Amino acid sequence: MKKIILFVITLFSIYSCVNDNDDYRKDKKQAYEVPGAYLFSNAEKELTDLLVTSSYNYNVFRFLGQYWTETTYIDEVRFDLTKRAITQNYWNTLYVHVLDNLRQASVNIAATEAPNTYSPEEVETFDKIKQNQLAIIDLLEVYAFQVLVDTYGNVPYSQAFQPDVYPTPVYDDAAAIYEDLIKRATAATEKIDVSHGSFDASDFLYEGNPEEWKKFGNSLLIKLGIALADANPSLSIQAVNAGYAGGAVLDNSDNALFKYNETDYSPIYSNVFANGRNDFVGADTFINYLNTTNDPRISAYFQLYIERDKDGNIIASYYKGGEYGAGGNTVKNASKPGLFAYTPATSGVLMEAAEVNLYLAEAAARGGYSVGGSAESYHDAAVTLSFAFWNVPLDNYLIYNPYDASDWKKSIGLQAWVCLYNRVESWNTKRRLDYPKLNVGPKSYLKAVPIRFTYPLAEQTRNAVNWKAAVTAQNPDGKDVYDTPVFWDKN
Repeated sequence: MKKIILFVITLFSIYSCVNDNDDYRKDKKQAYEVPGAYLFSNAEKELTDLLVTSSYNYNVFRFLGQYWTETTYIDEVRFDLTKRAITQNYWNTLYVHVLDNLRQASVNIAATEAPNTYSPEEVETFDKIKQNQLAIIDLLEVYAFQVLVDTYGNVPYSQAFQPDVYPTPVYDDAAAIYEDLIKRATAATEKIDVSHGSFDASDFLYEGNPEEWKKFGNSLLIKLGIALADANPSLSIQAVNAGYAGGAVLDNSDNALFKYNETDYSPIYSNVFANGRNDFVGADTFINYLNTTNDPRISAYFQLYIERDKDGNIIASYYKGGEYGAGGNTVKNASKPGLFAYTPATSGVLMEAAEVNLYLAEAAARGGYSVGGSAESYHDAAVTLSFAFWNVPLDNYLIYNPYDASDWKKSIGLQAWVCLYNRVESWNTKRRLDYPKLNVGPKSYLKAVPIRFTYPLAEQTRNAVNWKAAVTAQNPDGKDVYDTPVFWDKN
């Protein structure tokens, strides 16, 4: 993979000291126009980095899912997410470094025209490639906005990215945003012409392959749709059925992976190993479950804890979780994250086959959807794909851990917890299906695991009227708190 070059674009302005364009010399304030493909590349990386990183300044979902716990700095596992401005950092990254770049990439690409030396056939190809690029950008925008809505609820949408017109944008209703995202994902996926290219090497997920992006778009429809299963069943069925019929990411060969390398390495590696950190260990909540179910994936998810006697001799080795939320030496004596966290080239995941199969399993279990297979077949496919993705032999796991139709929410919810280890999507599934049942650690700041992020403090000061309206619309008490469910969390 080529070296990733990052551009930080704020309010769409970037200036250059040197430019050979004569018109630029006439206007020293003219902005240097970054090619749309570079902005798209940057947005892909910023989005993946945010969802993958183990930095507790940005991403705390491994703690909220009780996969990991902290040994030294334990504010996050005690659910204090304000001390390090986590909600502000997450919000800023999505709006400024992801969506802002995607919007400007779309503007720049839409403005490009085929050279006047092109033949009619070359112009047609040029326009088709541009159409594909714009459609792919829109799909990534939809993905990022879904992350925002799923995390905060109502957010700026219709008036976002128009600072000259709307310096203090309103917060749109989250359910209405979802409806529009489904329309946009549908339209963008339909526009992709698989007979023409797109971004090529500038696309770090699929290298510009339009067939893969079409599957990504259909999978995004399934993801959007299943989130609405309890909030808007008719639209949920419509979106999921359309995504399934169009062809989705159902095999690991179609996974949307950001392939880090030895130079541009994974932010997990950066925060766990390269920065010399030694304060993340597996949480007892998760490791105890894996041990109880004899799940072989534990060997990929965590490292063995080595027990030694006073002379340093090895007594035993086993997988041991640290008490969630406790901190201190008792937590330090626990299994560390698996070797994937100590490997610079571990890929970041935006969409994977196990995830989509779990969504389809849920759709089949609920009934009323047209998704081909049964809940059990999709459940088993998801498990099989998860084992393959982590390069762990399946053996007899499904014989001893079969799908349970009598309690499908528990069966799918627990398997999603395990399959989607290391991913924020497991937090979404837990909120929708109410499994797994998680703990509240000692001395927690809250009485339950957070089910949304509160809004950034800056919004309360810079956009106070609209912030207050958004808070009140979601919580009649007018309080911006972690236990206010997002609109689709009905259980």
